[in-house]
Amino acid sequence: LPVVIFGAVSVLFLLTVRDEPAPAGVRVPSASALVAGFVFSPRKYPDFSLVLVGKFLLQFGFTFFTTYQLYVLVDRLGFTTEQAGQQLAVVGGISLVAMMSFAVGGGMLSDRLRRRKPFVYGAAGLIAVGLCIASVAPDFTLYIVGGTLLAAGTGAFNSVDLAMATDLLPEQDRAGKYMSIYYLASSVPATIAPFVAPVILAVGGGPNYTLLFLFGAMLAAGAIITTWRIRSVR
Repeated sequence: LPVVIFGAVSVLFLLTVRDEPAPAGVRVPSASALVAGFVFSPRKYPDFSLVLVGKFLLQFGFTFFTTYQLYVLVDRLGFTTEQAGQQLAVVGGISLVAMMSFAVGGGMLSDRLRRRKPFVYGAAGLIAVGLCIASVAPDFTLYIVGGTLLAAGTGAFNSVDLAMATDLLPEQDRAGKYMSIYYLASSVPATIAPFVAPVILAVGGGPNYTLLFLFGAMLAAGAIITTWRIRSVR
């Protein structure tokens, strides 16, 4: 059903959105110019740089969980692959509710109180605690608890951290450039983490999921330190 809906909406998009040629005189940048367009000075804009580092660290740790949770259910908790898929659907449903609730609630409360940093501290803390619980969970119930805390923290973090990044944009007239860099800070870790994880998993003869998730928790907690060092927002 999702594939059918996607296909139908894609066709609707193609039929209704006009795609016109670029205005005369528009130059297509070279690949090197495109890459150079993302360069900025961390020394000149330290607070925005700290937001990027915090986002990178937290997403790195979060990716360990999302990539390997299926294998944890199979290798540690003893589910078959089919059972693990069904259980992940349960975890995913609960996590989605927690994530959306904390994203909306955290964002609204942050705007009302005009504070960003305390919410980022709390969100990163929830993610770190959730990863720690999942790392040692002896049964599926405790694993759900860890996954739910992690999802709640992720929802709160994404909404408030995005608002904080918007507050700290170095050049408002070039907002698109800096928001693109911000989203790269979340997408690049998802690419790198699966290459780093096997090294950690192999420690002690592997698969060492406990160490992997604890390492992810440590990375997530790093976002607390980077946010604490930001000076331009409260």
